[in-house]
Amino acid sequence: MPVGPNKTTAGLGGSIPQVTHVGMTRIKQKQLFISPREIALMMDKTVKGGYGVLEAGTLMAYQFDASDVQQNVIIPYSIPSDDASFDGANDPSRSMLTSDAASGTVIVAMEDSYKFEIGDEIVVAEGDTPSYAEVTITDIDRDTSDVFATITTDAFTATAFTVANGANIYVKGEASGGNAWISKAMFVLDMDLDTGLDMNPGALGNVVKSNCILRLEALMQYDSQAVTDLGAIIDNRRFIIK
Repeated sequence: MPVGPNKTTAGLGGSIPQVTHVGMTRIKQKQLFISPREIALMMDKTVKGGYGVLEAGTLMAYQFDASDVQQNVIIPYSIPSDDASFDGANDPSRSMLTSDAASGTVIVAMEDSYKFEIGDEIVVAEGDTPSYAEVTITDIDRDTSDVFATITTDAFTATAFTVANGANIYVKGEASGGNAWISKAMFVLDMDLDTGLDMNPGALGNVVKSNCILRLEALMQYDSQAVTDLGAIIDNRRFIIK
């Protein structure tokens, strides 16, 4: 039975006294700020949908299109990654390929496919200083399989993009440090945010821009380029953004 008014999660309704036992999740509140939160420069931004729950402390970047025009949504920051260093649990920006790429075709897990939409410019990458291709999505097939989604793109040279070498895809961001395959870190997400799955239009969330001291251990997937992009300084366990 559906959950709704006068319904418990056990599917019972009415005014009969009852106790419903459900599983509980232990939640540890992440403490992001060392400095007073209220003095930080913060703003509301629309986060692209399809990434599920993003944790507070996730570094964020602007989405860019094929013409290098900034879009009105932000996406998780992506760092260079190879098959040895890739940490999918802590890098929400990337989706690993489930089979070797063919020219104009990449296949990812169904759940990962919702990060992408027709018309998105994406990066197909492999390696730490990667072989990569920037291509536009022309179609996404989520009907043929219940497990995988086939993403059709512009043609590209696919010889380098293999599962064995950790090939992955991610939405294109602003080029950072002269490297087209790195998205420029612009903000830090201030809150746990559910961006949804299954064609979700996105979510509105708070981001931190500057004038703060954050706990270094609370940040997700940062590197030296992100520190430069944000104009930050690392002092012991402090991440200082001027």
